[in-house]
Amino acid sequence: MPSDLHPSGGWISLTAKEPWKIGSDSMVHSLANILGMASQRVLEKPYTISEYNHPYPNPFGAEAQPMLAIFGRLQGWDGIFQYSYNHYVDDFEPQAMPWCFFDLLARTDALAHFPACAAIFLRGDAREALQTVAAAADETACRDRTVASRSPAFSIGAAGHDTRLAALHRVGVTFSGVSSGEASKVPAEQRVFVSDTGEIVWNRERPGAAYLALRAPNTKLFTGFPDGRAIDLGHGVSLAVGATRLNWATVSLVSRHATGFGGEGRPASILLAATGDAGNAGRVMKQVDKAHITLTDRGHAPMLVEGIPAVLTLPADPARTTCYALDPRGERKAAVPVEATSGGAKIVIGPHSRTVWYEVVINKQGVNR
Repeated sequence: MPSDLHPSGGWISLTAKEPWKIGSDSMVHSLANILGMASQRVLEKPYTISEYNHPYPNPFGAEAQPMLAIFGRLQGWDGIFQYSYNHYVDDFEPQAMPWCFFDLLARTDALAHFPACAAIFLRGDAREALQTVAAAADETACRDRTVASRSPAFSIGAAGHDTRLAALHRVGVTFSGVSSGEASKVPAEQRVFVSDTGEIVWNRERPGAAYLALRAPNTKLFTGFPDGRAIDLGHGVSLAVGATRLNWATVSLVSRHATGFGGEGRPASILLAATGDAGNAGRVMKQVDKAHITLTDRGHAPMLVEGIPAVLTLPADPARTTCYALDPRGERKAAVPVEATSGGAKIVIGPHSRTVWYEVVINKQGVNR
């Protein structure tokens, strides 16, 4: 759990009587959680991440699991575990965020991207890093340092390596005595980090408007602050997110049968999910200080989720492409227009569709309109 996003004070639940607060920023600006966890890995041992979440009501919580899946796959981690789906709520599908900060069962903004997370980590849609940065450590010295500091946070940073290398390569500590050479550094002024696979882009060019993008062949993902930019998601796919409440969004696309996104005339079935601000109806949020918020009223059902305005371009023949807004059960409820554009097929989504997810079908042959 990222320490600066963990609730403090009466943190056990949203209904605690003593005061509580929670971090209100997006982790995409620093990736501190990911870089820290990756840097502490012992390379000779299995590595899993347990109890991970960016808990409610942090407004950017939907970024958590995509980040974990993307970098967990890049780093070759053995398992990732979300925390938590349900703390003893009788209703399996509640219509409002229940009493616990950490529950995911009503987090529509987060759950909508779980198919993409599964494709990235379990199906292996993102590739593991091609290079490894190994920091050699003496086991006895590491143990003594851990005891003295009363902290297990021994990492590649303690050996002089730049922890930002975890955004580029597989990293970890080794007790075998074999390191990857002299301490590796990243230029202090570097603002764009592209993984050695070429699939992951962490962009910090604009202060306060960072983003993370995955450009894998069968799963695409954007999370962060678009700031008016058109984002190249690779393989002829581009995304332009419009104005949102937080100037932020998370958008994922999964080619369900791993056939790509319409390039080279190939058919495809695509799940598109787009989320932004989310919370219980009637909730009252209060800024405690510059970096923290609280809720003076947790609100009530239903859970409200922002509809995201965006333009998606696919390298597909628009005559063979259809798009549908989906209802809460994933059934088609309305057709979304598909237009011809210089890049192929253009799909415009937005709040008018009253949904967080869409189905895009690219057929082998033309469709009747």
